[in-house]
Order: sequence, then structure tokens, then C-alpha cells
Amino acid sequence: YEELLKVRPDDKITFVAARVIADATGPFVRTVLVNAGREQGLSKGQAVVDERGLLGRVITAGQRSARVLLLTDLNSRVPVLVEGSNLKAIMVGDNSGQPLLEYLPPGSRITAGARIVTTPDGGVFPPGVAVGTRKQEMPFLPAALSVTAKTMATSAYLPLVMNCLTPLST
Repeated sequence: YEELLKVRPDDKITFVAARVIADATGPFVRTVLVNAGREQGLSKGQAVVDERGLLGRVITAGQRSARVLLLTDLNSRVPVLVEGSNLKAIMVGDNSGQPLLEYLPPGSRITAGARIVTTPDGGVFPPGVAVGTRKQEMPFLPAALSVTAKTMATSAYLPLVMNCLTPLST
């Protein structure tokens, strides 16, 4: 389909398919272990996606496995953009399925169904990767968000395949 659309793939981005092999999720942490590591080209900081969008990032990589910090983890911070309004924010995990959007300008209004995507700010994530959608319109801050990582975090033992993207800074 890339040829049909006359799209040239970005040479900087590489993909590694991995399967979730263990769920290390507990009351204070939301991580999973995947069956790919340094031998397959993974390294700390790589974005982890599936067909729905961003799931998290690699926080440690062993020889043949890696630990992925999910978007919903309390320690997760992701620079995002609200499509349509071009509002930039930081999506902050809170160990629930509904991370918050912080640092939005006062009085920001996000319409229901607005798509939330990554920004290249900080050089951690590629731009435009889907993160989630706004569940309902709310004129106050912080705004709760419905995130694609919710499904993965609650069903880590399913045969999910994810891709790890090389960070733009390398």
C-alpha cells in the first residue's frame, strides 16, 4: 500500500515484533515483559506500539527480553497533541485506565472523540502515533483520557504482538 500511496518509508524507523510473555503489573507499577531484547535490536527508550497505537516504551532491555513501561503507569509521561485543536499537553499515567492530560492552557476545551497523538517533543516518540481519544467534552482541567494501552494492560497474557520503534534521536 505504501507504493500505491507513493509513500517512502522513514529509514530511521525500524520495527521489531515481540510478544508479551509476563505481566509485572501490580498496585504501583504497570509493566510487561516481552520476548525480544538487545539481540533483536531493542534498546532503552524505544516506543512500543500495536495496531491501535502507542502502548508504552522500553525501560530496560536484556539479551532476549525487555521490560515495557505502559502508558497507564504512574511513572509514564508522554508529550501529546490534541488533533483538531492543536493543543499540546503531557499525558500522565495514574495506574488507572484513564491517564490525565496536564499542562493544557487554561480554558482549553477538548471535544468528545478528539484524537490524541504523540509529538516529537523531547525526541522520545515519533510524531503522530495514536495514543487515545477524549471520552467526553469537558471544559475543565485536568481532562481524563481513554487510552489504547488500557486493553493491553488488562490482557497481557493474550498473544499480543507489538512493535518497537527506534527513537528519532538515534
